[in-house]
Formats: sequence, structure tokens, C-alpha cells
Amino acid sequence: MDGAVRDPDFFFEDGTLLLLVDNVLFNVHPSRVAKASGVFADMLSIPAPPLDDSSQPIMLSGDSADDFRALLWALYVSPEDLTLFLLSDADDAKSKCDRLLRLCTPAHKYAFVSLEAWALGLIRRFLDRAPHPFTCDVQFTTELLRAAHLCGKEALDAAAQVLYTALESNAVDPVGVVLASDTFGADIQHLTGLAYYRLMTQGMSAWTRLPALSDTHRARLLAGHHNLSGEWRRLRESVCVPRAHASRCCATTWARAWQLATASARVRMHDPADILELLDAMRSVVRELLEHDVVTHATQSPLLAPLPERCTQALLQSNDIRMTHASEWYKANFSSFFSFPTAAPGPSYNLTSASGIHVLHDISNENAFLIRRRAV
Repeated sequence: MDGAVRDPDFFFEDGTLLLLVDNVLFNVHPSRVAKASGVFADMLSIPAPPLDDSSQPIMLSGDSADDFRALLWALYVSPEDLTLFLLSDADDAKSKCDRLLRLCTPAHKYAFVSLEAWALGLIRRFLDRAPHPFTCDVQFTTELLRAAHLCGKEALDAAAQVLYTALESNAVDPVGVVLASDTFGADIQHLTGLAYYRLMTQGMSAWTRLPALSDTHRARLLAGHHNLSGEWRRLRESVCVPRAHASRCCATTWARAWQLATASARVRMHDPADILELLDAMRSVVRELLEHDVVTHATQSPLLAPLPERCTQALLQSNDIRMTHASEWYKANFSSFFSFPTAAPGPSYNLTSASGIHVLHDISNENAFLIRRRAV
């Protein structure tokens, strides 16, 4: 015990369970610890001579004093302090989540089952707040997924979902998810696909400067860029006329609007692999072309043949539905574009077969029926 120091918060004079963690002494109450921990309950059930001030402490190897202190905080926190912890400003949400995350490792190791689940649940509550209280950096993201994985599949799925939602709002550093995917693979495939996409859209100059990424990570990013660029090329060259309103004159006008939109500066300004931004830009430009009398500067004649209002609205509503479905389809299938070895077998995106494009060429029968009725 040479050099060991007493913990300022959790060395109780009336405690009889002396623990040495990372050269820090904790003196706690065995009944409270045993009630919450299966490991300590078994340990303390073994008959042993009573401890006194000269007794040797129980040494807990491989643990961090900060982590164990966070665990004891959760075990001893008063209702008043817990209320303040939960209700205080979002400015310190990151430090709160860091504390909760710290306690997960010893909680799992020593079977503080309820505390482990409670901590992960609170972290998800903090991250679910809108707007997101902080950006999840690489270390926080990897530690959260690791802790959730220890707690079981249900906890990992819940953590992956809350990170996915935060990643959609750019509140998660995608590098952390990409690195974690090396460990958790198919268990977080949906989250990893979006993370690779977000990282890819930062540009090659960004991810070539990141030393944490391996050559394999960079190869997948390049593959994803190639595959998604090819996807956009096929989509751009496809007319994608909505089936909800298919009279010949309307189809002709729609085809022209689609071609004009794909060639517009607002669409071409995006990277050809940034499929979500491209779909969103196409939605906006097509709507503007159909709703306004856009004319050429040279002839002052309309670019598009005029359509009846009911036809215009039916086409636009159909297109909004298809664009939304297409965006969701790509989000759900990003992992396939980045060639994950753990991904379920799927179509090769290096082939010319349509992949997500079929979503733009069709919508559900129910939606088509409703839109068709509104246009009558």
C-alpha cells in the first residue's frame, strides 16, 4: 500500500470494505456493494476475518480509479443530487455522459447489472435531446458502442440507433463509427454505412489526413465513391417519369423537366457521389421548373410546355414520395456500396443493373392510386 492515497469522496470512516484501485483506497459499505453487485455478493459471502485499519485492502487489478469512482458515485448518489444531474443545462451534457460511460466498464466487470443498464439508458436520453447537446467525438463513440456491446445485443442496437439519429444531424464524428465497425462488424452495419457515407462526403483531402484510418478504410471510401458516382450517373440518365400520372403530354413535359434539372447548376454543384444531396436538389429544381413559368433568355419562350394545375400537383406529389423513398433506400443500403465483407450478399454495384433507381421509377400501388384520384 506504499504511496496509496485515500479517495476524497468514497473513503467512509464507517466503511468496512477496503478496496485498492489504481493506487487509490476506497472504503465502502459491504452491504450496499453486495446488494448491487453479483460479483461482490459472492466474494463477501466467503467467510473472512474482519477488516481493521491495519488490514490489507482487496486489490482490484486492471481498473481505473476514475472509472471506479464513477461507479461508486452512481451507487451512492442522493436523490437530490441525481435530480440536479438530470435537470441541469445541456452545456455540461458531455461531461455527464462521460461520467456515465466511465462507470459502465467496472459495472459490467463486477456485475452491477442494474447500474450498467441505467447508465446506458441515461446516455441515450441525453443524446436523444434535440438539438443534440454535443458532438460525439471518436473516443466517446467507440467507448459507447463498446460498453453497449458488453451489455448485450439489445443495448448495442439501442446505442447504434441513437448514434444513427445523431449522425443524420452531423452530431457524431463518423470516424469513431468507422473504427468501431472493425470490432462490431455486422452488428452495427446500418450505422456504419451512413458513417462511411458521411466521411466520404467530406472529400478525399479530409480522410487522407486522418492517421486513424487504415488503408482498408480508405479503400472502402474510394469504392463507395466510385459505386455511388456510378449510381448517380445511371439515375441522371434515366428519365424517371412518375407512374402516378402517365398521360403522354405530361410524361413528355416531365422528361424535359428531369433533363433540365440534372443539368442545372444547383444539381451539378454537388459531388456525383453525394446521392442524398443530389436527390434533394433534384426535388427542389424539378418543383421550381414545374411550378413557375421558366423561360429561356434567348427566345423568352417557356422551357416547358404548360400543364394543368391538377397534373402539376399530381406529378410533384408523386415525385416527393419517390424521392423520400429513394433517400431512405440509399440510407438503408449504404453498407453495400462500401463493399463491407460482413454485409449480406447483394447486387454488385459495379454492374449496370439498376439498384436504388427502381425506387424512383415506381411507388407503392396505394400511393399511386391516391395520387391518381386527386388528379382526376
